[in-house]
Amino acid sequence: MRHYTDEFKEQVLAEVDQAGSVALVARRYQILENTVYTWIAKRRKTGSVSAMSRAKMKQLKELEERLKQASH
Repeated sequence: MRHYTDEFKEQVLAEVDQAGSVALVARRYQILENTVYTWIAKRRKTGSVSAMSRAKMKQLKELEERLKQASH
């Protein structure tokens, strides 16, 4: 499985927004349409295609745990 940078994903999605065609842009970059649709869904759900880093995820979980303990 290939890994794409967040910048690349954003570039592809910007072109999809402009061109209006996932198929056209996917062919241009030689990537699967399903991959692009996955990025679109992720952007729609989270507002971004970038993945949260493990360190940030760990920090978030620690803060949530502190908040949970403080509220009891």
